[in-house]
Amino acid sequence: MAGADLKDTEFWEVAFSDFVVKIANDILNTFNIQIDPVDIHPAMNILIGDHGQDTVHAWHFDATYLTIAMPVVMPTPTGERDGKFRIWPNVRPFSQSKLQNKIYSNVVKTSLFQKMAHSYAINFVPGSLYFFYGFRSYHGTDDLDSRQMRANCLINFGGPFFDLQRGKVVKYNGSHA
Repeated sequence: MAGADLKDTEFWEVAFSDFVVKIANDILNTFNIQIDPVDIHPAMNILIGDHGQDTVHAWHFDATYLTIAMPVVMPTPTGERDGKFRIWPNVRPFSQSKLQNKIYSNVVKTSLFQKMAHSYAINFVPGSLYFFYGFRSYHGTDDLDSRQMRANCLINFGGPFFDLQRGKVVKYNGSHA
C-alpha cells in the first residue's frame, strides 16, 4: 500500500501532521531544503513468507531526502534471520548530479565497500520512529525467516531528483557527514 491507499489511516495522519512536517523541515534545514505536504510519500512495506524474500538484501538508496520508519509488526529479535534494518549511514551527499548518483550506486554494491564501511544492524521496535537520510544512506533488510512477518510504515520526504523534475535546482549546504 502506498500514497492515497493509506488515506483515512493513522499512518496518513502522522505522515501529514504539522508536527512531522516541522520535524522534517527542521532536520533538512541544515541542507537548505524545505518540503511541503506535496513532497510527502507514505508507504506500507509488508514482508511475509516467500513473497517477502524478494526484497530481503535488496540494498538501496532512497530517492528521497529523509525517511521516517514507523515499525508496526516486527519479528522477535533472535539474532538470526530476524529481519534487522541494516544501514550504511550518510555515505553520499545530497546531489542532483545523475553521474555522481551512478558512481555512488556502483561503489556501494562492491563487497569491498560493504566490508570496509561501517554498517549498523537495528532491530526496529514497534511504537518507535526511526529517522535517516534515505538518499544518503545505503540500507535494506537483513535475512528474514520466511515464517515471520515484518510490517513497516515508511514516510518519505522529497528528494533531489523530484526537485530537479520540478525545475528546482538546489545548492545543498551542510557537510557530507
